Amino acid sequence: MSSTLRTIIPPLIALLTGYGLMQMGNTLQGTLLSVRSGSEGFAAWEIGAIGAGFWLGIVFGSLRAGRLIRRVGHIRTFAALGAIASTAALLHLLMINSLVWIVVRALTGFCFAGLFMVVESW
Repeated sequence: MSSTLRTIIPPLIALLTGYGLMQMGNTLQGTLLSVRSGSEGFAAWEIGAIGAGFWLGIVFGSLRAGRLIRRVGHIRTFAALGAIASTAALLHLLMINSLVWIVVRALTGFCFAGLFMVVESW
């Protein structure tokens, strides 16, 4: 039993550490987008829509990511969604437009829902 724990614990710690860092980055991004959109002069409803876009993406991701995991597997899904989510964060720097930010934030929500599903079902 001791040797089994030695083989299980390191990958589990790595997975949960990555999950925690992912959550911290997402929370920081949400906070910074609210502050940045205010300094860019977005209206209050636009700032709210950017925040709501993330949760809309979470809903769609929760409904669709399971199919993606079944089709390509946990590792490929995690890698693809992680890459898309990190790239989406960079789009906020390139395009200062509230509609683009809403769509990109929804894409981020979709990716994070899939990432959460991968971590929880791995």
